[in-house]
Amino acid sequence: MTIGSKSNVKFLIFIFFLSFIFRAVIFMFLINKDDNAWIYPDSAQYYSTAVNVVHGNGFTDEQGQPQMYRLPGYPMFLAAGMKLFGDNTTAILWLQLLLSCLIPLLVFLLAGVLFHNDIIARIAAVIAAVHVGFGIYAGMISTETLFLIFFLLFFIVFFRGKSLKSLFLAGMVLGIASLIRPVGHYTLAVSSVLLLFERASCMARAKKMCCLSAGWLLIILPWLVRNFLLTGALFFHTLPGHHFLQYSAAYVVMERDHSEYGDVRPVLLAQWDDAIKKQEAVVGRPLHDYERCAIAESLAVNIMKQHPWYTIKTAGIQILKTCCSLYTAQPLLSDAYQWPQYTKDTSLCTKIKRFLLPQVHHTLLIPLIYWEILLFIFMIMGFMFFCCASLFNTKILRVAYTTFPYIFLFIIITLGYGCARLRFPIEPLIIIFSGAGWLWMYGLMQRKKNIF
Repeated sequence: MTIGSKSNVKFLIFIFFLSFIFRAVIFMFLINKDDNAWIYPDSAQYYSTAVNVVHGNGFTDEQGQPQMYRLPGYPMFLAAGMKLFGDNTTAILWLQLLLSCLIPLLVFLLAGVLFHNDIIARIAAVIAAVHVGFGIYAGMISTETLFLIFFLLFFIVFFRGKSLKSLFLAGMVLGIASLIRPVGHYTLAVSSVLLLFERASCMARAKKMCCLSAGWLLIILPWLVRNFLLTGALFFHTLPGHHFLQYSAAYVVMERDHSEYGDVRPVLLAQWDDAIKKQEAVVGRPLHDYERCAIAESLAVNIMKQHPWYTIKTAGIQILKTCCSLYTAQPLLSDAYQWPQYTKDTSLCTKIKRFLLPQVHHTLLIPLIYWEILLFIFMIMGFMFFCCASLFNTKILRVAYTTFPYIFLFIIITLGYGCARLRFPIEPLIIIFSGAGWLWMYGLMQRKKNIF
């Protein structure tokens, strides 16, 4: 595969402009309307932190306390945008949208690194250019776009060459991604295991693992040191406690008591608040965020340990949601005439009907939903073909062996709460494998043995 060939350069220019047009239409006629660009409560927290950074208050929250609930990467991007455009979120989102047009180009490069095949790379780039999830989140105040750019760069550098220099660089890029979304340490673990199973001497494998880890640590260490100096503990952020209590533990209690989420969540949060007050009375001071997070985690774990079957069941449901949910669920939630009131008695048919017959303010969302459904079916079919092809094609099997661990990782870690945006990191891999699967099926139908 010759990336710099004249035909590929022309193709990538076309893909960039196709991506821009697709994203711009979604942004202008849907996402930039009303409050559709804001995800509650994430966007407001990122924005307020960025404002404090611009005003010279550092990474602090709305109360002026050190921000530990969110990572610094995306607020830094927003703050840089505020320096350029002032308090104009629309201009900042246009910049983000422009950057998101790089994603299909990076998908093209990653497909080329994995398969060395122009056709697969081009199919993947076209899908990425008109991918609904990439288009929607390009114009939202969220981490997805910025994170995916650096995560794709990590994959490209990591899989392209395994020299010590390239692995150190891959670690640094992963470190940047880790400061945007807290998944770098999981990715580092999987990558280290893959390096451990390479055909090389023990010393060579150890050096590679050390170089990858050193590059990652170089970037994330200042943030960890900052948190340690403030709390005496090493951690990335304090979201897990609240997250697992209000989702994982709440779902288990719902199963146990046959109750509704709206009734369970306030009770658990009240228990958390009571436990915090008791601990504050013991230590004689207000607890910092990490201590509050630890209490929430303890409450959630105790509930889940008491009911292992319900824990496994609800985790499986959330993972299934991550695999099958649509990206248009987010704008549908914010653009619909009314907030959906689901109960334990709400049927699957009712939930599906909400997508097929949506009641929304902006009609562009309706064809967008149908386009996502069609593209999703196309991708799933291609991915299934890819899995079948791996049984007969050693090249495909080798790619699957080195990439499926990442897919499994990012699906499994959504066991607490599942939605489409949580599979964002591995969506490019699914797109690439879908393209490879369809190419393999085409070769099978044409009886071409050397289609790759």
